[in-house]
Amino acid sequence: MPQIAVSIPWQPRHARALMERARIADESGVHSIWVNEGFGHDAFSGLTLLAWHTSRARLGTSIVNVFSRTPGALAQHFATLDELSNGRMMIGLGSSAPGPIERFHGVPYRDAVDRLRETSELIRAYWGHERESHHGPSFTIDRPLPLGAEPVQPAPPIYLATLHPRSVRLTAEIADGWLPAWIPLDGLRVAVQALRAHAA
Repeated sequence: MPQIAVSIPWQPRHARALMERARIADESGVHSIWVNEGFGHDAFSGLTLLAWHTSRARLGTSIVNVFSRTPGALAQHFATLDELSNGRMMIGLGSSAPGPIERFHGVPYRDAVDRLRETSELIRAYWGHERESHHGPSFTIDRPLPLGAEPVQPAPPIYLATLHPRSVRLTAEIADGWLPAWIPLDGLRVAVQALRAHAA
């Protein structure tokens, strides 16, 4: 049986109505409810409300970018939400695009695929309470401090939003799922075939 997911366009001024939609979706048996983030409202405040107003559906970000927050900060956010939701959190990550990253966050947009890989690996390391030093192209962390939160899930399911061949290959290598946003329908079949080939 196919799994059904819904997206909630998070806007605080409509929070009451949106939470009612989420409650109906949750009671209807949807698999997951996702909240996006661009350069308007942050995703985590909406997901906090969803964690309180739902009880069954999994909750995810679709997506948060890997440039505006450190892997440690993301691990904190997601671990906190995993506790609040009793283990229902799903992590949706992407690299966004140069415009939002450089012209809103003021961060250089470079080495996007490497940063996506490192961030995913470091979030998993924090959740697993690993203490090994990390030296990568984007982050250097010597003798990392442990994550003080206690997520319910032993490992977070990480979904990547990727478009280009190298990043799609990364998705096949390290991710638990794929969020193929912004791919035209005529290119989706080719992208799916490439993903399956890399995962084989």
